[in-house]
Amino acid sequence: MINFQERITREKLLEYNSEEAYITRYTGMAPGRKLVRSPFREDKHPSCSFMRTSSGRILLYDFSRKEYTCDFVKAACFRYNCGYNEALRLIAQDYGIIPRDTDRPPVIEVPKINVEKFEKDTALFRITKGEWLPKHLEFWGKYGVTREILDKFRVYRPSCIFCNGKVIYQGDDNVFAYFYKNGKTSEGQDIEYWKLYFPGKKPKFLSSWNKGMVQGYRQLPKEGGTLVVTKSMKDVMSMYSVGITAIAPNSENMFLPEGMVEELRNRFKRIVVMYDNDRAGLAGMARIRRMYPDFAYVWIDKSYGCKDFSDLYEKYGREETLALIEKMKEHIKGKMMKKRTKVQNYDEVFNILFGLGNKT
Repeated sequence: MINFQERITREKLLEYNSEEAYITRYTGMAPGRKLVRSPFREDKHPSCSFMRTSSGRILLYDFSRKEYTCDFVKAACFRYNCGYNEALRLIAQDYGIIPRDTDRPPVIEVPKINVEKFEKDTALFRITKGEWLPKHLEFWGKYGVTREILDKFRVYRPSCIFCNGKVIYQGDDNVFAYFYKNGKTSEGQDIEYWKLYFPGKKPKFLSSWNKGMVQGYRQLPKEGGTLVVTKSMKDVMSMYSVGITAIAPNSENMFLPEGMVEELRNRFKRIVVMYDNDRAGLAGMARIRRMYPDFAYVWIDKSYGCKDFSDLYEKYGREETLALIEKMKEHIKGKMMKKRTKVQNYDEVFNILFGLGNKT
């Protein structure tokens, strides 16, 4: 929070939120490339467009009435019918940066769109990255995932999410974005490939990734002993926190692309598949085993009260998880033998998979 003696400036406000977040709030529109109607005057035909100046400032440019061209501060001036310095103060109050000292009602933020009703087909996502707050790091910390691990796997906390130019989320909830890469559509339009994670909501994920994009793949070492194929980015990062190298397909309903499997066979000595211990997870492993019978297939015994690795870490903590992994070896080994897997050197698989993990 700004000290009451500090002068509120445009630059100071940008230490707390992005230009996109501010201008979205005070114009009522998310920045995009299409022509739009001015929100500040009668505009029968769209005559405005968002643009970014050479200095990086975002403007709502009015081609018909230049006096209505505005950045986020001038947009707040229009909304509040006030001068520049007062607009700075009211913006700071709207965002809780300084205490509110006026009865003037705040400009309401763009409402969150219900993701349950969101159509994700042909979705082009863009996010505004927000600062990590203690509650976000606490969420990931339950699974052993640190800020450094989040950075390595290119996981971000979005303050604002755009889809096809429209705001579909704005806030500081536990909502996370997994970045894969930049690219272009078939029409040559720039695109960012994002997978969006909404814990506790339905649907839990929105994604523009395709089936060839594998979670954790771009963070793999060039070669190694054992590679685990699991079912989520959360498990990939939780495993990484204890020294296990892992990747996960983009969806539980698919596996790795065939060409990638052959590539990974050459890079790693052995591949282990570890899905959930529920009906869907076990059925998925049975399906994969028919295609790749030489892989090892393991899961967490249900007696531990956890269905996946990240649940195990959350319930038992780091040290007990490492100890429990040692105790699980013989039990899982017995199940593998009953299933008549073709993997022969079980002790080597388990020692490499679970015995060396001390990364933080």
